[in-house]
Amino acid sequence: KAGAMTAPEIALDILVNSSPQDTAKMVSLFPKGTKIRTMKIEDGTAYVDFSKEITNVPQGSYTELMLTTAIVNTLTEFPEIKKVQILVDGKKIASLKGHTDILDPLERNTTLLKK
Repeated sequence: KAGAMTAPEIALDILVNSSPQDTAKMVSLFPKGTKIRTMKIEDGTAYVDFSKEITNVPQGSYTELMLTTAIVNTLTEFPEIKKVQILVDGKKIASLKGHTDILDPLERNTTLLKK
C-alpha cells in the first residue's frame, strides 16, 4: 500500500492480523484471509472496507458482536473517529452473519469492555 499508514490504520491492521498471545484460550476473531481493503475518515466516521473473508466469521451472535465491537472500539480510541461504517468489498451489508446490524455506522460499545 502506497504511503505511510495512519495511526488508526496501523491499530486496525494489528487487530486484524495479530494472533492472540494465548492461543489455547483465545482465538482470533477475524476469519483467515480477512484483509482491510481501504479505510477513510470523513466527518468523524471511519469507513473501513474489508475483504469478503470477514463474512466467514463463525456462526453465532456473540462472535459477530465481539468482532464488530473490536473494530469499532479500536478505531474510536482515536479522537477523530466517532463512528465506524463497516463495508465488505466496497458495499454496505446488513450484517456479517445475520446478527449484528452493520448497515449504518456503529458507535463505541462500552458494555463489552472489561471493567
